[in-house]
This record gives sequence, structure tokens and C-alpha cells, in this order.
Amino acid sequence: MTLHKWSSNSPELLNSSTDVEHSLSVDTYLSVKTLGISWKPFQDRFMFKVSISIKPSHTKREVLSVIARLYDPLGFLGSVLTRAKVLLQRLWQQRLDWDDVLPNPIDDEWKEFVTTMKYIEKVKITRFILTDTWLRIVLQGFADASEAAYGAVVYL
Repeated sequence: MTLHKWSSNSPELLNSSTDVEHSLSVDTYLSVKTLGISWKPFQDRFMFKVSISIKPSHTKREVLSVIARLYDPLGFLGSVLTRAKVLLQRLWQQRLDWDDVLPNPIDDEWKEFVTTMKYIEKVKITRFILTDTWLRIVLQGFADASEAAYGAVVYL
């Protein structure tokens, strides 16, 4: 099987590969986009890129468009995205049309959310979560719910 556009953080694997045509050239400082998430191979960390603009007024269509672009298949941003989705629920409850301008309290809340999203780019998540000297591994799960949302998390 021929792999296309593959990458690794293993110098041994990268140096032993003769298939230069299909491998990605990985610079120490560059990131590779994997599953919609930026990954820095040599630091072995996941990072996020967010580009959302603040306008004088927003519509329900724009809010939904921004939320849909925040792709997080591994759930790292679950708590952050829940806040945006609860805000979107409130827009549906107000029965706004797609191109209606957001009412003032919700628009202010949306602008605050968009402003704080730039801090997501400072989050760096190490991919390797184990250690070389572990004694035992424990799996713990937690769940909680409210009228607006529910959440579950499993820790290793």
C-alpha cells in the first residue's frame, strides 16, 4: 500500500524513508494539519488556529457560520464550543430569521466570545500523555448535564 502525504515525528523513520515523493517535508518550526488540528511534529503538540472577525453587528447566519468552522474532532475545545452552541440555542428560541441582527445582550455576549477566542491559539496540548515510568493506568469518566447542555469526559 502506498501512503500519500504522511508525516512523523520520528527522526529514524523520516531518515529511513526512501519515499520522499509522498512524505511531507517537516520543518522543526512548521506545523502539519491533521484531522483539522495543527500538529507540530517535533514538539509533538496539538495547537489551534482561529480567525474570527468582530463586526459592528452580527446575524444568526454569521454566528452559525463561525461555530461550524470551529472544527474539533477530538473534543479539546468542548467546553469552549458549548458556550457558543448555548448562545446559538438562545438565538433559535428568539425565533430570529437568518439575516436578522442579533439583539443587544446576545450580540454583546457574542462579541465577548469572539474576543476571547484569540486565546485558544495559546493552548498547546501535548500528544504523548503517558510516561516511561508508570505504575498503573486508571481510566476515569465524568458526566454532567443542565437544561442547556450536557458533557462527558474520560481521563486516562
